[in-house]
Amino acid sequence: MSEFDRFFTLEEINPKLKILQERFDEIHQELLENKDKLHFLNWGGEAGYYMREDIAYKGWKVAPLYGNFHDFAQINGGIKPYLPLIEVQGDLVKIKQNTSLLPVLTEILIECGIRKRVGISVVDPGKEIGWHIDPDPEKFRWAIIRGLFGLDVVEEEGKESFIYLKSNSGENQKRVFKNKEFVFLWGRTEHKVENHLSRPRYMICFDEEIEKDYLRSL
Repeated sequence: MSEFDRFFTLEEINPKLKILQERFDEIHQELLENKDKLHFLNWGGEAGYYMREDIAYKGWKVAPLYGNFHDFAQINGGIKPYLPLIEVQGDLVKIKQNTSLLPVLTEILIECGIRKRVGISVVDPGKEIGWHIDPDPEKFRWAIIRGLFGLDVVEEEGKESFIYLKSNSGENQKRVFKNKEFVFLWGRTEHKVENHLSRPRYMICFDEEIEKDYLRSL
């Protein structure tokens, strides 16, 4: 049983992020011009929260942009081995190659208060991330809500890329990934992702810490 077995809305999680929709053409073009230059590393859960280069699922990869300094140092056993790749700015650790290629997107997300973890998530054509739970490092009173925003998702007739979320009622909830649209979920609710498009699916993937009592009140 999952405590938060539903998708959340932009208004419930962070309305400031609406600026991504308003400036979509600008950040989309920035990605198109630089996506082949991004440095892809592993993202997530038991395979390494930030920087390890082993990939948890074949056909899925992430180009990390930045994350919380404390989380990064704790999970990776310090920052010294990664100094050639990173830049420390206050409470953030930036992946220099990727943030320098996507400066507009990086600045927008920081201004919106996204300070936990951010990356560009890519799922290849015909691939899927099977049913799983993300064991994110949460604090007692806080839930990590994962946000996804369509940055380069091709539209093709009869084909989709989507996410399924398992609900306590037994019925799977579905959201189709589209450009300029958000999906928010608690990563500890079982979910799966599929891409049946003919091209890789690019999403901004980010985490926010939200008080559980607030989520329960919705």
